[in-house]
Amino acid sequence: MKGVFFVLYSALASAQGPSLDVLRAMSCEDVIAHAEDSRGNMMMAGSLLTTGMWMGDRCIEPDYERGFDLLHRLGDDAGIDGAMRDLRRRAGNGNRTAKKRLVRAEAALEKLGLPAHE
Repeated sequence: MKGVFFVLYSALASAQGPSLDVLRAMSCEDVIAHAEDSRGNMMMAGSLLTTGMWMGDRCIEPDYERGFDLLHRLGDDAGIDGAMRDLRRRAGNGNRTAKKRLVRAEAALEKLGLPAHE
């Protein structure tokens, strides 16, 4: 799993500005605090808020409402789709935590008035 996030943030760093060293030094709190500073920050914070992970380490409990809101305002419905698809897959495989999180994620989509994503 760490490899996926490393590739994602490496690509984001090269496309959006901050160096990989800067990204590694950021805490979860830093990412969330600076979410509104740029589109790249919104993407990073949206991903963090929907996965609960930063740079491959779990650091917060997912906040689907905030994460989906950021991703939607960014225009990244594919990010929302991916999060929902992953939750549904893990819940379908019997993961109890994923089942609970799926209920929370679906409630967040409904509260935000967003369609149920695949």
